[in-house]
Amino acid sequence: MEQPLIAIVDDDESARDATERLMRSAGFSAETFSRGADFLSSPDLSRTACLVTDLNMPGMSGFDLHRRLQSFGRSIPTVLITGQPNENVRTQALSLGIICYLPKPFRDDDLIDSIHSALHSRQVPGAAVSPPASAALAVFNKAP
Repeated sequence: MEQPLIAIVDDDESARDATERLMRSAGFSAETFSRGADFLSSPDLSRTACLVTDLNMPGMSGFDLHRRLQSFGRSIPTVLITGQPNENVRTQALSLGIICYLPKPFRDDDLIDSIHSALHSRQVPGAAVSPPASAALAVFNKAP
């Protein structure tokens, strides 16, 4: 059985590589991209089950990437990671339909739990996603 493909978009090579290793160790298939435009032009786009993207990147932000996918009619559950978290970013992420919002640094388990929530939301369209009960994800659901 083919494992779900997790696409990782981050301009920070070390963060991108660490996230890819984590995804593979958790049993997922993973592909990495340094820019949103590279992901959008990738043949992997059509089989991506979940997107993990950094917020602040040159050229196209994580928000821009999510919006672009929506404009193409591609609803890929998205986990947004950011090194500069704030309430406005969290609120905007929620309003755009981003599944999980993780401030850096985060625990490996928090990201893996976020991926599982995102994959669950894909399997059951319109279902309420029960976020994992981790500290980092609690930031997503409550005001900091």
